[in-house]
Amino acid sequence: MTPSELRWLASYEEVLRVRDALNLTDRQRDIFNLKYIHGDSNQQIADKLFLSYSTVSHELVQVRDKLAHLPFAMADSLQEDCKKTARR
Repeated sequence: MTPSELRWLASYEEVLRVRDALNLTDRQRDIFNLKYIHGDSNQQIADKLFLSYSTVSHELVQVRDKLAHLPFAMADSLQEDCKKTARR
């Protein structure tokens, strides 16, 4: 495994750890996975999950609120990503 692959794996595991600590609903977890693991846009998530764009945006706001209460350093960077991508 290359150093780059090891860094990616560590980041991936951190994202999963943060996700698991958030106590998300099933819908929020699905949206989180599509957004932060697969990199889908809000519209792509809405299409895949048969939800409205506004529902996806609302759920991401809820996730961001939960992130704000996490003690992990990773939560800060994910929260910033939420703010930027919630506008898409």
